[in-house]
Amino acid sequence: MADLITKGMPDWQKPINDFAAKNAIVVSPWSTTGITYTNGFGPDSDTANALHYRTVDQGSQRTIQFAGWIKNPALVKSQKITFASIPVSLFKGYTGLIQQYERYAQAWSDLQVAVGIDPATGEFSFQNRATRDTGAFGAGGLEINYSVTW
Repeated sequence: MADLITKGMPDWQKPINDFAAKNAIVVSPWSTTGITYTNGFGPDSDTANALHYRTVDQGSQRTIQFAGWIKNPALVKSQKITFASIPVSLFKGYTGLIQQYERYAQAWSDLQVAVGIDPATGEFSFQNRATRDTGAFGAGGLEINYSVTW
């Protein structure tokens, strides 16, 4: 709904300030706080970018962006496994409906993975979609880029 602003209107700046306040974009700094690795996974200290996250809020909409590298254990073909947990507090205002997400995991091999996150538990997981078992990756590990918006 549009607000009408007319010449000589008292408090004419209020609708403008209200609009700006409702639509301000707030971006948190990148952080690793609260990331807990599980099942033999861990941060990749061989790169400068271990897995980290930030939040981007605009009005009532929130996006969480994840980026970085992890080290992984050997994976069985078709195996789905939780590799980390993140604070569920990041999902403030989660309505149960994801509006958009982007994801990929990149390894320096032919590993195919599907990445996912459970907002109720904060569990971050992926599934090895390769048709074979894979060994642990060495330096360089597995790159994760993932964002979710609601």
